[in-house]
Amino acid sequence: MIKKVLQEKYGAGFGNYPLDKTKPPIIFVHGAGGSYLMWIPQVEYFKKDFNPVAVDLPGHSLSPPPACKEISGYADFVLALADALELEKFFLVGLSMGGAISQEIALIGPERILGLVLISTGARLRVLPELFKIIRENWEGYLKLFPQWAFSPNAPAQVVEQSVKELATRSPEVVEADFRACDGFDRMEEVKNIHLPTLIISADQDRLTPPKYSDYLHQQISGSELVRIEGAGHVVNLEKPGEVNQALEQFFQKVLASK
Repeated sequence: MIKKVLQEKYGAGFGNYPLDKTKPPIIFVHGAGGSYLMWIPQVEYFKKDFNPVAVDLPGHSLSPPPACKEISGYADFVLALADALELEKFFLVGLSMGGAISQEIALIGPERILGLVLISTGARLRVLPELFKIIRENWEGYLKLFPQWAFSPNAPAQVVEQSVKELATRSPEVVEADFRACDGFDRMEEVKNIHLPTLIISADQDRLTPPKYSDYLHQQISGSELVRIEGAGHVVNLEKPGEVNQALEQFFQKVLASK
C-alpha cells in the first residue's frame, strides 16, 4: 500500500522497495518532458549498492497533474518525496531541468544533500520563444525536432526511438509548462553559494546546454568536479550510460569515503 501511494502521489520509480536503510539513497530528477524511465540505466546499475529512486515530476508518467510552472514548485515536490520516503540525506542527480531543480534544492536545503550531480544543465535556462509556439501549434513537429536537439548524430537509433515514443505520451501542456519553468530559472548570481560536494557532467555535442554552461557552473561552485563526455548530446546518460555511471560511481564513493 505504501508503495502504491508513493507511486500514485509522487511518481517514484524505485530500484529497490522497501528501501534498504543501510544503503545510501540517490534521487534522480528528469528533464523537461521526461519521466523516471530516462534513468533506467542508472537505476539498474546502482540498485545493488545504493537505493536509487527516479522521481516522476507532477504531470509526468506515474505522477498526477498539474505540472509546475516554476522550478521552485518542482523542488518542493522532490523534497516532499524525500520526506515521504523518510530520507534524511541523499545524493541528488538532475539532468537539464532536473539540474535546475537540483540547484534550487541545493540552495534551499543543502543539509539534505550528501552530494550534488548536475548533468547537461546550467545556472540559467533560457528557452527560444519559437519553441513554445511549436509545442502549442505543431506537437508532431516538436516530436520530430526533438532528436536533433536531444541527441548527437551518433546516438543509438533504439535509444532515440524509445525516447521519442516516451515523450509522445506527455501532453503538450505539460511540456510547455516545463519549458516555462526552465525559461524563468536564473541562478547565475546565487549558484556560487552552493557549498556541497558537486559533480558536473556535460557532453561535447550538447546543443541545448552547450559545454560553456557547465564550465560556468564549475567556475562558480567551489571545489566542484567537471567531467566532459565526448561524442554525446544532451541526454548523455542514455547515449553514454557506461561513462556516466562510472563518473557517478567514482563521485559517490569519493564522497562516502570522506564522511
